Amino acid sequence: NKVHDEMVGDMTMEHYKIEDSNVRATTYQNGFVSVDVTKGNKDVYLPLIRCNVDMKGNLLGFDIQTTSYGILPVEETKKMVASIEKAIAVAEILTNKFVK
Repeated sequence: NKVHDEMVGDMTMEHYKIEDSNVRATTYQNGFVSVDVTKGNKDVYLPLIRCNVDMKGNLLGFDIQTTSYGILPVEETKKMVASIEKAIAVAEILTNKFVK
């Protein structure tokens, strides 16, 4: 869901809330798009989502940081898996919107 837009100099910033992630997409006058994703504080297992760009700075897609939590009880493991599924959904939404 889009939260708000703002103009800063020659760029437009769009702010979104997707699942527990806050997204800021910055579009510059030359068409370059930068996307920053930060996770909310509610979900301790929600992994970091980062932009995957080429050497020229073109947005190629999004990557999800993975980590090991060691041995977890089944209920905690279910929470972790649900968080990873949320991150995948967010990355897919962002890819559909911003990757050309």
